[in-house]
Amino acid sequence: MKKFESYIIIGLAALALSSCDRFLSTEPLDMKAYDAIDWTDQGNIDEHLYDILDDWVDLRSYFYMDALTDIAYCNDATLGFRTIGLGYATPVNPGYNFYDYSKIIKCNRFLKEFDANKEVLKEWVLEKYGTAGWNFRSCDIPLQARFVRAWCYLKMLCLYGEVPLILEDTPEGAAVPVASRKEIVDFLVEEADFFLGEAWNRIPNNWRNTTYKDAFPYHRGWVNKFGAAVLGLRIMMYAAAYYDNDTQIWKKIADFAGKVLTEVESSRTEYSLQEYNNSTDLFKDVYVDAHDKYGLSWYQGAFYNNGKYAQAAMGNEVLQEYALTPKECASKINPGAFYPASDGGASACVPTQRLQEAFAMANGLPIYNPLSGFDPMHPFKDRDPRFYETVLFPFSIWRDVWYRPLDRYLPSGEDAFVENPDYCLYSAKSSKTSFGWRKFIDPTVLAKDATISRIPVFRLPEIYLIYAEACAWISGASGTAGGYSTGAAEAVDKLRDRVGCGHVGEDYKADKKKFISCVREERIMEFAGEGLRWFDLARYSLEDETGVPIVASALSEPVCGFRGDLVGNVPKRSRTPWPEHEITGDDWWIQGDVEFVNYGPIPVEEKHFPDPTFFSIPIPQAAYDANPALYDVD
Repeated sequence: MKKFESYIIIGLAALALSSCDRFLSTEPLDMKAYDAIDWTDQGNIDEHLYDILDDWVDLRSYFYMDALTDIAYCNDATLGFRTIGLGYATPVNPGYNFYDYSKIIKCNRFLKEFDANKEVLKEWVLEKYGTAGWNFRSCDIPLQARFVRAWCYLKMLCLYGEVPLILEDTPEGAAVPVASRKEIVDFLVEEADFFLGEAWNRIPNNWRNTTYKDAFPYHRGWVNKFGAAVLGLRIMMYAAAYYDNDTQIWKKIADFAGKVLTEVESSRTEYSLQEYNNSTDLFKDVYVDAHDKYGLSWYQGAFYNNGKYAQAAMGNEVLQEYALTPKECASKINPGAFYPASDGGASACVPTQRLQEAFAMANGLPIYNPLSGFDPMHPFKDRDPRFYETVLFPFSIWRDVWYRPLDRYLPSGEDAFVENPDYCLYSAKSSKTSFGWRKFIDPTVLAKDATISRIPVFRLPEIYLIYAEACAWISGASGTAGGYSTGAAEAVDKLRDRVGCGHVGEDYKADKKKFISCVREERIMEFAGEGLRWFDLARYSLEDETGVPIVASALSEPVCGFRGDLVGNVPKRSRTPWPEHEITGDDWWIQGDVEFVNYGPIPVEEKHFPDPTFFSIPIPQAAYDANPALYDVD
């Protein structure tokens, strides 16, 4: 296993609390406020929990995390994600700063006070809500703080490697020693045991339907048992990789995931996979209106939904979401920046050729498989339906016109042309890779009007894929666990069935390593743009045999885009797909059937990671400067 070397330091005095707009009209609480919690006042307790829960999802980084990896590219040179993603980050120029202990310190102080005042809390909760209310409230209150603390540590562990492990109420400005990776992993495993054990068993599935629902206040970032469970499973996956893919850890993961899926499919929870219906759209639409002509579906719409679509999109697949205000959306996400330049956007973060190549064919086979039917001259034809809901590709339909990043000029009247703002080499606001996101952008509005009201942080498909990978490590593609009778390959196929894609090929089921690779590619297809790839690369880098080659490819090969010359003229080269013709659902399938010659990937940017076999970024220099305990990590 590789050892990560870095110089680490922390200056707690320099850590600032960020202000934010929340549903409550309050400012972030001062650290000292955590020493004066009134444990007889539910409102005061919840106020402190709200302060911890606000911004546990880093809204600024959520949509850019994959730009740190090989499947997306940060097109905006002013954002720190591009610095990290290309390997240019240094302590002096670290790019986006993920190194922050302010939430961790708040969680530590809250948990310390909770332990000291538990009996005071118990007395009034029992009186008001009874034994059942105390049983889950006494678990749920510390769960919120323990979850946020573990979330922060897992992110910093994956991004930075060894960091200080602060679990006590540490004075500001204190010099804190760096913990070994093993110490951090072991601590997180203990937290995962709590998430997958006590928290899972004591917190109801549907608390809102219980008689003591008032004991569980609403907050847009409140963590439920399923959100905690997915974080616990991610921690265990990292631990399994750290401990040389320990089969006992993988078995524990598989057993728990299997137990959860058994409950889900027995209708003992409010969650379920969507159903596929090929008579309407690529996926079963849960609403029917004018949006249909744009090819909208529950899959794509879940990422920009508002109003009625917030409840309709993705149905019961979202396990944990994070809601945000319009002002937060504008200042911290600015979804309009993801739109094509022709719509007033900036193509701020865009998919790469690697992501396009990760999507299988509609028959379920990877494009490099000779039996897949992939045709380089028709590279976007007959792909996994999720591709069309995720990626905006050359000559796909966008707002009733072709998306044309390969043409420098567009027709404008008879024998007249205008410059094309979407041309891949036109400006800083056009996509250099020739791809854009469909997943996050609403084709019914322009960039200036774009907004997002909810972020799906954890989704049910992740548990299916965690189950599949864990079972595969133990006993291959046919493995089962946790009383769940579905095999690993069948679990993957259930995700594919819901989107109308072919099943895993027999040759992939027969080879354990090939099947694990298949599951890992499935994670790219299912969660593209949702920020999971960096976590996967971090754990893969701990696997000398199976993972390091993946990481080496991701960090050393250049960012590539798509180039090609389109074959044919009208109507394929007209500004609109068909003159005086409204796009219909049937036309949606035609869009991928365009023919190219001279097709191929083209390098857009080189990468410069110091160690292209290990996924890590440097600690910011500000942390070095603030802490007198600077030293090396061997």
